[in-house]
Amino acid sequence: MTTTVRPSQIPLELPRTPGNPLTRVGFRNLRAHKVRLLLTVVSVLLGTAFVAGSFVFTDTLKHSFNSIFSTGLRGIDTRVEPQHDYDPGVPAALVEVIRKVPGVAKVSPQISTPAVVVDSHGKRLQSGGAPSEAAGWTPAAQSITPPATFVAGGAPTAPDDVVINQGAADKAHLHVGDHLHVVLANTGAVDVRLTGIYRTASDTGGYVGVRFTQQEAMRLLTDGTHVSLIDVAAAPGVSEQSLTARIEKVVPSDLKVQTGKQVRELKLTDIVDGR
Repeated sequence: MTTTVRPSQIPLELPRTPGNPLTRVGFRNLRAHKVRLLLTVVSVLLGTAFVAGSFVFTDTLKHSFNSIFSTGLRGIDTRVEPQHDYDPGVPAALVEVIRKVPGVAKVSPQISTPAVVVDSHGKRLQSGGAPSEAAGWTPAAQSITPPATFVAGGAPTAPDDVVINQGAADKAHLHVGDHLHVVLANTGAVDVRLTGIYRTASDTGGYVGVRFTQQEAMRLLTDGTHVSLIDVAAAPGVSEQSLTARIEKVVPSDLKVQTGKQVRELKLTDIVDGR
């Protein structure tokens, strides 16, 4: 007797079993290419670790520099500086103008310029990509930001006296009394004597900071009529926004006037972005 199977009685899907051909072929290929499998797993793990490490490094770097700027720039409520790096600076005459603005407690002009420092043996102090600069020394009584402290020697007093940061001194094995050469863009090499080694909150990453007296910095590092920037501290009860708005009204419009918060945020952004 012949049994007729109708199409409706044929199952639409065959039952799947753990030993179906596709599974067996897949495992056979894995066993045949063990090295390729291992390398693929290692590549995925390394890629994941690299991405995670990059995020951790960036966050750590941002936190570190945020701490440096929060400490090193603390006390600045307003900063006046040129709009562009190629501008001559801020007119020194504005120091007295700003000092008379209501709500101003202290005014601190700053002078700095890139420089190369060479020791007595003719060896250049390497900064490793960090800034290497010559600047004017600001006495503690005139400083708005936390003043630097000396670990050896004292402040410069004579025209050929300089002080240098501890990080640079340790790296170059410098001591008080050593003779150095400071190479400047405008005046060439200047022979100086090291009178002090100071510590500052921003002394990181190979930074080299050699500082002259304010009078000598004005003579050597500027055109005699401009300073690099002017920092201002507000009197008690005066907000940095109010002080900045008042100062903005008495300085030329081609200068940049920012609150202390804006200055710190911009510095941090420049570092994180690598500028």
